[in-house]
Amino acid sequence: MRVMFNAVLQIVAIMRIVRTQNLEKLNTEITTYRSVDEFQMMKSVPNGVLSITNGTQPIDVLNFDGGHETTIVCFHGAVKEK
Repeated sequence: MRVMFNAVLQIVAIMRIVRTQNLEKLNTEITTYRSVDEFQMMKSVPNGVLSITNGTQPIDVLNFDGGHETTIVCFHGAVKEK
């Protein structure tokens, strides 16, 4: 998970993503981390949304442990609602 998250940080830094966070519609647990360092110090992460503050921008990761050794990472662009 740490290697994957470091890759996400690099992509976010390159893209300079600016967005408004809206997690109210999700029907899952939300765990908030005040910084990337706080997140990386965790020995394990819970299922649900992990919202990690990176500077002034949140990085949201949907994490579900399926009980397998393989991790699948999917990236998507945010789309405005009509």
